[in-house]
Amino acid sequence: MNEAKQVIRENVEAWCEALESGEYEQTQDALYKDGGYCCLGVARCVLTGHRGRWFGLSLTPAEQDALGIRDAMSHLMNLNDGWGKWIGDGVWQHRLSFDQIAEIIRREHPVFRDEP
Repeated sequence: MNEAKQVIRENVEAWCEALESGEYEQTQDALYKDGGYCCLGVARCVLTGHRGRWFGLSLTPAEQDALGIRDAMSHLMNLNDGWGKWIGDGVWQHRLSFDQIAEIIRREHPVFRDEP
């Protein structure tokens, strides 16, 4: 694995560990709101090394690149916010917990599939 992919993998692993830690309250529709974070807000906490009252809905392009998720932003927002995505057979997708999101990231993120 090249050095850039290794850095991304370390960032994503730290993000998943933070999501699973139980130290962050989950919120929707914002990086930070009412003392809680969405999954992307937790990612920003990991990347910056501190908790903040982040504004907005998304990460910066540089933050997305540090996690290798530029093409997955909408998908991650849907997992966290549960925007009522119709998935067929009379089923609506509801928001997932941080543990469930971390599991999906580890299963689907290319940096984990591209083992050396």
